[in-house]
Amino acid sequence: MKYDLEKYSYYALIGAAFFIPFSLPLGRLSIAASLILLVVASIKAGKLLRFPMVAWFALAWVILACVVTINGVHPDIGIPRLEKLLWFIAIPVAASLVYNIKRLQAVMYAFIAGGVVLSLDVLIMNTLHAFKTFNAGAFPNLTAAIINEGSMTDGQILACTILATLATVFVNKMRQRKLLYLILALALQIFAMIMNFKRGSWISLLAMVILFIAIKINWKSLFMLLAVVLLAFMLPPVQDRLSSLKSEFNPDAGGRATMWVVIAPELIKEYPFGVGYRSLTNEMMHNIFWRVEKDRDHLHSNIVQLLVATGWAGLVLYLLWMAVALKDGVRFIYLSKDSPAGEGTYALGLCLMLVALYINGLVEYNFGDAEIVLIYSIIMGAMAAGVRRVDG
Repeated sequence: MKYDLEKYSYYALIGAAFFIPFSLPLGRLSIAASLILLVVASIKAGKLLRFPMVAWFALAWVILACVVTINGVHPDIGIPRLEKLLWFIAIPVAASLVYNIKRLQAVMYAFIAGGVVLSLDVLIMNTLHAFKTFNAGAFPNLTAAIINEGSMTDGQILACTILATLATVFVNKMRQRKLLYLILALALQIFAMIMNFKRGSWISLLAMVILFIAIKINWKSLFMLLAVVLLAFMLPPVQDRLSSLKSEFNPDAGGRATMWVVIAPELIKEYPFGVGYRSLTNEMMHNIFWRVEKDRDHLHSNIVQLLVATGWAGLVLYLLWMAVALKDGVRFIYLSKDSPAGEGTYALGLCLMLVALYINGLVEYNFGDAEIVLIYSIIMGAMAAGVRRVDG
């Protein structure tokens, strides 16, 4: 019996897109299986993995991060964590496998299905845990207990899966039965996003949904969306979360503003070449400002964190890498705008997913989040594959 290893590798990639939103171990296992099968299939076929420009920039940044970490302030802490960077291998894997619209569509559906499972987990398990902690007297009310259960990772993943669902809804707007299921999936994920109570993911998603509607639908629909958003903002728990934003901008509070304005400049001055990947410790921050958040070993921002971790060279390389990825996304949208089967809409969905992560990455260190790393990689690889496909 002849086995099509390349096809099995593709199935494993689809499995990864499904598992990543709610199970990192299964997501990583699927990526590893996809890579191994693809390498064997490529060797048998006498071909090489597709290594687009965005993957070369990823490789260059990873090499630099390794060098800085080995020579950094805490190599004993940073070196064992460098294995996390291996998962950017999903970029060339996705770039090699997502070579037609049917496969791209399958990736989007896998993200949607994974987002639905994550939504159910957030709505059911978070609520159960919140009741338990509230009844134990850990919080003054149930709302506070539910807010405490929210996950920054879940919020960002849901932002991506919601945008994937929105794009797929638009592609299938004339297929009533499929459209019904997609709308139900969209509503479930939006409800879970609200109940997750993470402001950064709310803001980044809202900005991308407004942009999607302005581009793909009409201004009347945009006004309807804004009306729904205003109603959501009137909910007391939502107002409480948004009103607490002002504390984040107090440089004396020990939170984000403290890290960005007080701690980061001192670290950059002392370590211009970087302290090393994942080598920053809470003790180092505490020595600069004693009221900094406890048990925190990152600076709540991709740009600030990567500057401190890998120095100015690492930051410049990172920004170039992200710019190349965004260029792929914009180019994919432009080149596929007249393509059949909704490819242009999927391209827009992928690009907005990436930008949503960029926006959230301004106030969160999502580049160090294992699940988000895999989502970044699949998005970048799929967009690079799309550019190659539609550009001929």
